[in-house]
Amino acid sequence: MARTANVFARVEPEVKEQAEQVLDRLGIPMSNAVGMFLRQIVLQRGIPFEMKLPAYEEPVAYGSLTKEQFNAEIEKGMEDIRAGRVYSADEVEAEIKRTVHNPYTSMTEEEMLHRLEQSREASKKGNYRNADDVISDMRGKYGL
Repeated sequence: MARTANVFARVEPEVKEQAEQVLDRLGIPMSNAVGMFLRQIVLQRGIPFEMKLPAYEEPVAYGSLTKEQFNAEIEKGMEDIRAGRVYSADEVEAEIKRTVHNPYTSMTEEEMLHRLEQSREASKKGNYRNADDVISDMRGKYGL
């Protein structure tokens, strides 16, 4: 058997849990995924994916604007209204629902119940939050 070395990394619990869920569905243990990532770094002699900031503008923060900048932003908004570049609240809500990823919509009821049981078992060991709290959060966040 090949020699191995331990790698310890601190990551946000939510990120780790989400990654484990994806890897479980792929049938890949976390240690194998980390090994694959490290091998790709070696092969590509760098990070194996493009790293860049999202292509969106930061929202304008009112408190950071001068009076002139604020007036210019208001004028941009007024010009959008005059040009008909407006959306109803219903259209905005529909777009949010369409574009916000809900990882639970693609699950069958059986898959969701299995995940909930896994969560309950893990919470008994003190590894995760109580499943009832998770369900409550899911209902609130995803309208379940």
